[in-house]
Amino acid sequence: GIKTVFNVVGILNSSSKMVNVARKSASLTMRPWGVYYGWDNGQGWNLKTVYVNPGKRLSLQYHHGRSEHWMLVDGDAIATIRNPSGSEEKYPLRLGESFRVGKGTVHRLESKRGGVIVEVALGDFDEDDIVRIEDDHGRVPHKGKRVRKMT
Repeated sequence: GIKTVFNVVGILNSSSKMVNVARKSASLTMRPWGVYYGWDNGQGWNLKTVYVNPGKRLSLQYHHGRSEHWMLVDGDAIATIRNPSGSEEKYPLRLGESFRVGKGTVHRLESKRGGVIVEVALGDFDEDDIVRIEDDHGRVPHKGKRVRKMT
């Protein structure tokens, strides 16, 4: 007959080691438009949950070093994308569907009633990799001035 042997103890040991290595404390970052929780990150990726308050929107911005992948998990959210021609298109995010923003793409998130978005960012970057074009909260630098990181 056929004899199958599983090394379940080895699998359990390696799996729990991976979970313990991956387990990190979430970091809360407050912004004028809401908050985000940074859950985990690794070489070339970052995972966070973004909470956009009702009637608020993030900066119109782009990133040199990352793409972003969004999934609406609660509430509502609208993605605005500025095309290379300068025109803007709005895309209502749908619950459970992913939306990709390519590296260098001018974009913004907003919510009418409040929204929760899971974001996976991919690339070589840190949180200072933001170039703001427009901002409802006065965070666009004037010519000759540097952007001050707000916490």
